[in-house]
Amino acid sequence: MQKIVRCLLNLPLLPTGKIVQAVSDIRPEFADDGQHVEGLKKLVAYINKQWINKRSVAPERLSVRDNRSFALTV
Repeated sequence: MQKIVRCLLNLPLLPTGKIVQAVSDIRPEFADDGQHVEGLKKLVAYINKQWINKRSVAPERLSVRDNRSFALTV
């Protein structure tokens, strides 16, 4: 479970084009953690609904790597 949660928390650090695939890659890991599978499925469904598929967020705004609004000014 720790590995899956770490992967989810690191999604914003990925390039925009890799976020959707990373969420998809997490799903097969559910079989390894039978005790928390339902909670993890709900969490990933929430991430897909609120972060990935929502136009106001979407991977383009989720990624701090490719998002110019997070760029540091010196």
